[in-house]
Amino acid sequence: MIEWFNRGGGKNKEDPLNAAPARPGSGRSHLRILVVEDNVDNQNLTRLMLEHAGYKPDIAANGRLALEKCAVFDYDLVFMDIQMPEMDGYETVFQLRKIEAYKGTPIIALTAHGQDSDIAKSLSSGMNAHITKPVKKSMIYDALDKWLDPRLKVLVADDNPDNISLLEAYLRGETGLRLYNAANGKEALEIFGRTIFSLVLMDLQMPMMDGLTAVRALRGMAEGKTVPVVAFSAHNDPVKIRECLDAGCTDYLVKPVKKEALLEKIREYL
Repeated sequence: MIEWFNRGGGKNKEDPLNAAPARPGSGRSHLRILVVEDNVDNQNLTRLMLEHAGYKPDIAANGRLALEKCAVFDYDLVFMDIQMPEMDGYETVFQLRKIEAYKGTPIIALTAHGQDSDIAKSLSSGMNAHITKPVKKSMIYDALDKWLDPRLKVLVADDNPDNISLLEAYLRGETGLRLYNAANGKEALEIFGRTIFSLVLMDLQMPMMDGLTAVRALRGMAEGKTVPVVAFSAHNDPVKIRECLDAGCTDYLVKPVKKEALLEKIREYL
């Protein structure tokens, strides 16, 4: 099944999680993980564990800084220390769960307190699981295996709802994908800046900001320099195709897009 995500970050459809083990060498750099921890030694230890498994985690030294980072990026999972200065883990989670994009994000408690009452408090405060320090690699990897959705993220920028529905029908059997949609180029750039995508499908004719303008801007973003961008257009003119490629698109499909052609491009670039 395909899982579509709306512009607020919430899920439109449920899809069973079928995650492969997140063990060293699995290469999950397309997923964002945030570690909220005030102790520098614990920060470094958790970072090394995650990097060894193929992730590139961000670090926040307290709850306030975590909220600032979460206002900029959509993280796929958060490891949350409990006892921190300025804002503790419980209050941070309470504030995070108010944000639409974080209502369903897995948040794992990391704390030295492991009594039944501590675990119950973590879960009742809005966290999904509880890991007691000292943290071991197996604990981190088991949490990743259970709670992370490893599917590749694809951004679809198209203002026509019928085209979106058609793409969903085409890709319904592609279980390794999570699709996000944007209604114009400006919205596509905003969503792209928050999440790591493995592929962008870009319509060229959209309101507010057209596809070529969006692609040029995307190529100037840190995560946008190498991501494959497949453009959609009703024009089959070689001049138009060359303009599209010169703007930074990786490839080009002519509308109406055929299912076989779309799947071929997806498999080529993913």
